Amino acid sequence: MAETATAPTETLKISDGTTMQIARLPDIDDNTWAEVKAYVEGNPETAKALQSFAKNPEAMRGWLQTQAIAEHYNTKLSNGDAPVADRVKSLEKDPELASVFEDIKKNGMEAAMKYYQDEELMLKISQKMGGLPSELQPVLKKIDETALTLHEAAKNGDLKAVQDFLDKKKPLDSQDHKGITALGYAIGANRIAVVKLLLDSRANPYAVDSSGNSGLHYAAGYGRKELLEYLLKVGANVSQPNSQGQTPLAVATQNRQESCIQILQARYVLMHTRARGTWAYLSVRRMINLRYACIDVGVCACCVHASTCVCSCTCTCAGVDVQMHTGSTSNKIR
Repeated sequence: MAETATAPTETLKISDGTTMQIARLPDIDDNTWAEVKAYVEGNPETAKALQSFAKNPEAMRGWLQTQAIAEHYNTKLSNGDAPVADRVKSLEKDPELASVFEDIKKNGMEAAMKYYQDEELMLKISQKMGGLPSELQPVLKKIDETALTLHEAAKNGDLKAVQDFLDKKKPLDSQDHKGITALGYAIGANRIAVVKLLLDSRANPYAVDSSGNSGLHYAAGYGRKELLEYLLKVGANVSQPNSQGQTPLAVATQNRQESCIQILQARYVLMHTRARGTWAYLSVRRMINLRYACIDVGVCACCVHASTCVCSCTCTCAGVDVQMHTGSTSNKIR
């Protein structure tokens, strides 16, 4: 697939002592960008509002696009574009919008930032200005195609964008506004190369979403057979339940993912077989250890299999904790 760009971000130092990262609007001029940053840094409430949807790429994308439209018209006005100026004047007299423009004139960037976040209002203004200008199409297309978060890049299967986010030390296991991790998106979308890159970069294979679903639940539910096998290979927990108590096998069964059901059932059989084999091995070792313990203290062969000394020999095995008596005749071991 075609590679997408990642939005350049900058870290802002908010006046309340916190910091936040903000995506820079494509093609915005340096002076306007500096003004936007200064306003956000000086207004903690605005910064919090931006952070509230920073995990939501669609909300962030809408905000960036409305800013691009507003910036386009600001540039036109600054350059003395008469037709645009005439349309703006008509908007200033529009009963529905007059108060908005008056507020912006009076309070500048503070008011502008408030209205820029209102997508419905921005759309209404754009329509009254004659619709979306053709020269804005490339900018809006660029915003639309840009991966704004690690989660988006993972979902899109864009290895380069994912690596760019990893290079920026983005948290691997963070949840987005839907409570889903980047690994969860990559598994759900069957992005095998991205899943392997995330796990190689130490993404947590046990990480869960807000409903307790692990990557194995996603692979099982979506029928991602190859990824299911890979996750099991790297040690994902086949028995881990989600918040509804469903194991990956239960999720696969619910979604009728037959190939995944077979794999998970086979894993359960293997687990139980190993468990029984371990129990049998330990039981045999216990019997062997008991036999050698008895030999060390001069115990006869028949008494090794009894809970007490069962013959008339002179061994010292009385009270040995063993499971059964074979009925053997007395044969002293000296």
